[in-house]
Amino acid sequence: MKVDTNALSSQDKENARPANGKSPVPTKEDEERQRQREEWERRQEEARRAEEQRREMERRVQEEQERLQQEQRKREEERRRLQLEQDRRDREAHELFAQEQLKREAEAEQKRQEAEYRRQEEARQKQFDEEQRRKKAEDAEKKRKLQEWLKTNGFKTVDELVRKRMSKVRPLHHAVQIKNVEMVEILLWAGADRRLTNGNKQTAFQLASKLDKAGSHKAVIGAFSTPNQPA
Repeated sequence: MKVDTNALSSQDKENARPANGKSPVPTKEDEERQRQREEWERRQEEARRAEEQRREMERRVQEEQERLQQEQRKREEERRRLQLEQDRRDREAHELFAQEQLKREAEAEQKRQEAEYRRQEEARQKQFDEEQRRKKAEDAEKKRKLQEWLKTNGFKTVDELVRKRMSKVRPLHHAVQIKNVEMVEILLWAGADRRLTNGNKQTAFQLASKLDKAGSHKAVIGAFSTPNQPA
């Protein structure tokens, strides 16, 4: 029920001015108007309180929203922080893995180079040993041939001067005379002194040069051209 507050106020003023100066006796209409006014005031108070409650609720809702937003921001910041931390750990792990990989590759390469070096050393040693065995066998064969040839031709040493027929010769001169190139080489290898002369005061090289006719002793002369063994 809508109450006319202006009418109530006007009537209250008229009732407040008694004609004879005495307090008026409330009538039923006065009581009704009083009740309506109190009802209106009560409703106004309820409306005011409802509005205050509504505003309080809005304030609380706003505060709760702000709190939730703040918590959401904090969670988002924490998520980003954790993600950055995880990214950093991932980078460090990747870098560590890359370093370990490089280290393993370097170690593998070093081992490969060491194995290759050992293989080459073993191959060189094997080749050296083979050359030594071959040289030893060749030297033994040269010694055998030398001793056999010296004995067959009447010589005891590689530099012995022996008379043969009408002149004195040494083993090197005799090998030159018979054009035995192999024995010239063996005698020089065995240490025969090419500077020594025969009975005619000739070195073995001089004898070879004298006997050379149209290249007949060319190979013998060539045997004297070995390094570090001057004619």
